[in-house]
Amino acid sequence: MKILDGMMWISIAVSFVISILTMLVTFGIKWIPPFATFMPLEISLAVTFFLWGVNSIYNHYTRDSRITVLYSFLFGGVLLIFVVLGIY
Repeated sequence: MKILDGMMWISIAVSFVISILTMLVTFGIKWIPPFATFMPLEISLAVTFFLWGVNSIYNHYTRDSRITVLYSFLFGGVLLIFVVLGIY
């Protein structure tokens, strides 16, 4: 369980850094070619939401675990569909 928690927090931190870099490129502050599209952001957020869902499945002690699992897998799935179809 601790490994899953650690993976989720690392994924959240990576998504935070990627979102900052994407905002820098989007607002024209700095040009970083890999972040010129929203694909790295979508991939990192999809992984984060899927890890959040898996983590919520194993956290049976929380009262809202079922709703959290549903929302996290729904958001992760939508972002993954966007990545596969190339919508950004």
